Amino acid sequence: MTPPWPFKKKPTKSRLSRQKYVSNVVEYERKTDKENARIEAETHLKTSKFLDAMKLLSKED
Repeated sequence: MTPPWPFKKKPTKSRLSRQKYVSNVVEYERKTDKENARIEAETHLKTSKFLDAMKLLSKED
């Protein structure tokens, strides 16, 4: 007589634990507006620090 198979099928987990875990998930909305990204990328060009630095660098002696 052969011995019984030593490995057993894993029991399935209950859905209650998953629902409790999923209820605590926070979802964030990602804004992908390319126009706003371009405008934000160019805003540093109008700051006073940048303009002062450009005046110093472009000053011809």
